[in-house]
Amino acid sequence: MSISAYADDILLFASSSAGLQHLLNETASFLDQFNLNINCAKSFTISILADSKNKRTKIDSAFPFQVKNAPINSLKVNDSFKYLGLSFSAKGLLAANCSSTLIDYLSKLKSVPFKPQQRLWILRNTLLPKLFHLLVLSSVPAGKFVKLDSITRAFVQGPLYLTGDCPNSFIHASVADGGLGVPSLRISIPFWRLSRLGSLGVPGGFGREVLAAAY
Repeated sequence: MSISAYADDILLFASSSAGLQHLLNETASFLDQFNLNINCAKSFTISILADSKNKRTKIDSAFPFQVKNAPINSLKVNDSFKYLGLSFSAKGLLAANCSSTLIDYLSKLKSVPFKPQQRLWILRNTLLPKLFHLLVLSSVPAGKFVKLDSITRAFVQGPLYLTGDCPNSFIHASVADGGLGVPSLRISIPFWRLSRLGSLGVPGGFGREVLAAAY
């Protein structure tokens, strides 16, 4: 695969510097037919070279890529970028730290003069779902989910005046089962990851290995 596109984002892949420059030229020519242009200020390249002697890869930013004589920025090894809400670097997908984001969301919600049931509804239906995409697709260790659940439960216990010995199952159980219906990230995120990979329908042993690794 040499190209991937989503909305107005385009990713080009090539096995050589000359090949990538050729793809850039062809893409620019194709877009010209529709009066579209590549925004070089928002574009960048990553050149990953294989070092067979040391059995590792390295970043090469020496080759200058350009579109219509306009240079494109070359990322270095420690540079990062966002794509579809996820953070990447030349090393791959970066681990997401959602603790500070969740604490910020909850602090803002706590400062608003809402009733307890209103805060609980916003937590369940707005704040936590805003993190689902990032948590499911990014690299987050299982231990982080336990911490996020602990932060969420502490927030719920405040406005509802729940005692410290309130069981966690009451907070996370569904409303139909007599609970508050607050999703448990430790349970839900791995399940959603597994379901997402399972929906790909990868046949054979490879699919089972992928699912096992994700879970």
